[in-house]
Amino acid sequence: MTQSQPAALTRTLDAARRKLLETGTRNRLIHVNRDNQRASCLNIIHERSDEVWRLLRIQGKRMRFRAMGSDTATPEGVLLLAAPGAQTQSDSQLETPLGPEALARRLLRLSHDARTAEEEQGLNVLYLAMGFLRWREAPGSQVLREAPLILLPVQLVRNDRSSTFDLMAREDDLTANLPLQERLRQDFGIHLPEIEEDDNWTPGDYLSLVQDAVSGQQDWQVDRDGMQLGFFSFAKLLMHRDLDPANWPRGGVRRKPTAGRAAGAGVCGRRAAVRRSRPAGRPFGPGAHHPGDRRRRIPDQGHRGGPCGRQPGRAGPAGHGQVADHHEHHRRRRP
Repeated sequence: MTQSQPAALTRTLDAARRKLLETGTRNRLIHVNRDNQRASCLNIIHERSDEVWRLLRIQGKRMRFRAMGSDTATPEGVLLLAAPGAQTQSDSQLETPLGPEALARRLLRLSHDARTAEEEQGLNVLYLAMGFLRWREAPGSQVLREAPLILLPVQLVRNDRSSTFDLMAREDDLTANLPLQERLRQDFGIHLPEIEEDDNWTPGDYLSLVQDAVSGQQDWQVDRDGMQLGFFSFAKLLMHRDLDPANWPRGGVRRKPTAGRAAGAGVCGRRAAVRRSRPAGRPFGPGAHHPGDRRRRIPDQGHRGGPCGRQPGRAGPAGHGQVADHHEHHRRRRP
């Protein structure tokens, strides 16, 4: 590979990685409408993110769900939901705004969809989003966007005693919101901090860093204790990580002869090297023959190619093998 090819390869991979990050507002990593009580998510209320983190991640405990709403609908058909408030809890139960029956149905559907997605895709898509950035696309915009900041991989586990579901943290790594990082970098020049989890790391410390990073934006806020259980797809983000040269072994693909071709460079040089590796003037490739060579290879017809199950054609002057086999066949049929 020439000296210019590594730079071209790096530019090509960087462009491919950017295309994998969907930064539009249809991506739930860019905007989550937490006011919409959709069936594919579950809001958590009256809880502190640091306490939930300690129980789930540090201590590895299960957490149960508690219904704080009512299953009795109003005359308009609207269920009575418990509203988020300032009061927070420090127990092993996650409070939700749904009623008991609605909560049971929601958890059953979430568990089924999470298990199906993992069986089909081989990836976990169920996360507990902790901390939300409330941001606006332009100054003075009336549309408030909310994006999750910390994504904790979790799973729903059946509780045999209560016939309900408990929440458990998986051992997978924490996932940063890469699409949000890229969107804020492109549109506002804001660089969100990376998640560097260690024994002393807490959501509160990280959210404080995020608050400092966006402090210059008007009407932007960080909801430190906002949480939602839902589905977030990271399939493309895994490809984004695999294309990062920092994750490759020493030398990476830059040491491969075909790396230059992936970057659109070095193709001619590769072909020239192939031409020099064979004798000058000799044919190259399947079925190729030199114009001055009167002998060629008769294609392999197998046992289906002629009468009496003859063997594949032999090398000889053009057409000679087929004619010889034809005369041999008729001589054998003579009495």
